[in-house]
Amino acid sequence: MSRPCCRERSRLGALARRGLDVVGYVVPAAVLALLPKCPLCLAAYLAAGTGLGIAISTAAHLRMLLLVLCVTCLVFMATKHAARFAR
Repeated sequence: MSRPCCRERSRLGALARRGLDVVGYVVPAAVLALLPKCPLCLAAYLAAGTGLGIAISTAAHLRMLLLVLCVTCLVFMATKHAARFAR
């Protein structure tokens, strides 16, 4: 027989897990939605936000890296969700 404190802990763990799942979808999707299409715009946003200037070629590589990371994260989350749903 489980104690009430153990059930409460497992309920909080499930709630935290669900919250992390939602964040795992929302954050990469928001970054993809807000990611500028032009490397020059990314360099300008970075300079305006942080005061650091970067070269256009660096901004192009950074943009591609962000794009790949966000898509990879979304694919991973979708695969994890599909595997859990298939069980």
